[in-house]
Amino acid sequence: MTNKEVVRAINELADILEYLIRLVISPSLRDEYIERIRRLKERVNDAHSDDTGIMDISKGEPYPFPY
Repeated sequence: MTNKEVVRAINELADILEYLIRLVISPSLRDEYIERIRRLKERVNDAHSDDTGIMDISKGEPYPFPY
């Protein structure tokens, strides 16, 4: 899997997760979770755009995102 494919997959999963949160989570918590997903997508896209943040997973290198 290339870095571009990984970024695309993460973005697609984040979109699906955001949709599910809108359906299931109470409105009082919804905004917080959606904001966290958006920040994750930004970090993934920023790391990919400068090509220094995302490692090559085909070599078994981990993502540099602390959770």
